[in-house]
Amino acid sequence: MELPIDAACGRNLAKVTELLHKAFASAGEVQNFPEPEILYCGLEASSIRIAIFLRAAEPRWRLMQARLRCRMLEIFCENGIEIPFNQSDVTANHI
Repeated sequence: MELPIDAACGRNLAKVTELLHKAFASAGEVQNFPEPEILYCGLEASSIRIAIFLRAAEPRWRLMQARLRCRMLEIFCENGIEIPFNQSDVTANHI
């Protein structure tokens, strides 16, 4: 199963990797073998795209994805890792 997530640019990628492995270790739904793969696969405007490949231990993988995303967000927030969102500035020249 693939689980994409973004992290803000300028973050310590070794720390991000460590935190993601911590999130998976505490989740009983993720199989330990093969070990989840974490690939940094793209640079966005304000983020680094991360693709996580893992094997689900339960058949309800959509529910598992939702729980893992919540766990990743909790761990990122606890450790000061930001999940960026697109922002745009709008300039009105003539109102």
